[in-house]
Amino acid sequence: MSHSATNTFTSLAGPAVAAAGLNLAIWHTDLLAMAQGTPQKTLMVVWFLLGWGFGTGCMTALVIHTARRHFPPVLAMTAATVVSITLAFGVCAVMYGYLTDPMIMQAAMGGVGTPHTGGYHPPPGASDHMSAVDTVGLPVLLVPTFYAIVFAVLRDARLRPSP
Repeated sequence: MSHSATNTFTSLAGPAVAAAGLNLAIWHTDLLAMAQGTPQKTLMVVWFLLGWGFGTGCMTALVIHTARRHFPPVLAMTAATVVSITLAFGVCAVMYGYLTDPMIMQAAMGGVGTPHTGGYHPPPGASDHMSAVDTVGLPVLLVPTFYAIVFAVLRDARLRPSP
């Protein structure tokens, strides 16, 4: 990858990481409520920044690059925005479920609950931390991510004018 492509990729993925960092800064109490202890909170913060931030930023950069190769400039911007928002919504909804729903977290971690046992059953000695967390809603958390996507698409359009 050339130096120019690396800088462009960083400038497109960077806003999504910043959006995830903003969400963590504002909503860290709600998002990390089910974490037990510093090691688990640290792991969840890293996972959140990589998945919610870097993952959606990378997908946005790839979608923008692909759309620019296949569509005229205005259609490419529109398609890149719609596809990136849809992909980001999917990734963020899964992560939000993991962070706020004990059944999803338990299933993701290979926990006790299985379809054959009738769903979620807390492990022996589990505390109340595994009850559902009353958190900020997913739409509120998606606002900075969606702004980051629109910013990245507009920034790319400004950096690389149409031929």
